Amino acid sequence: MINILKNAKGPVAEIGVSIGFTFRNYFLKYSIPKKIMAYAYDSWTGMGEPTMFDGDSYPKGRFSVGGKNAWQKKYMQDYKEGKDYIAYEGYIPHNLYMTPKEIEFYYIRLDLDHYLPTLVYDLCPRYVRVGENSPNLWPTIFSVT
Repeated sequence: MINILKNAKGPVAEIGVSIGFTFRNYFLKYSIPKKIMAYAYDSWTGMGEPTMFDGDSYPKGRFSVGGKNAWQKKYMQDYKEGKDYIAYEGYIPHNLYMTPKEIEFYYIRLDLDHYLPTLVYDLCPRYVRVGENSPNLWPTIFSVT
C-alpha cells in the first residue's frame, strides 16, 4: 500500500476510515505533497445493522466516533477538508454516489467488516485504466483488509 500511495498519479480513497489512522498517516502523508486528492468514506457512527451474513462480532454502532463532525474535530484538526481531503459521510454504497462521476481513483482501500458493503460492483467503473488497451490492474489499484 505504501509504495502504491507514494507513486499515486491520481485520487486515492479509503472506504472504512474509522478514526483515520491509516488515512492520516499514509493517505494524506503521500497525497498532500503531490496535490492529489484523498477521499475518506465512513459513517463515523459505527457499524450498520448486521445482516444474516455478518454474525454478531460487529454489532450496530461499534467503532462509532460520533459522526463526521466529531471525527474531524478530534482527529483531523491539522487538515482542511476540501483542500487536503474530501470526506463523505454515510454507509456504502450510498455515500459512493456523492462522489462526482468524473473521479477515477488510482487506488482504493476497503476496510469494512460487514459483508454486503464489501460487494464492489459500485466501485468497478471508478478505477483508472493503466493503458488505453489494458484491463484494470485489480491488485495494484484495489486492496481489501
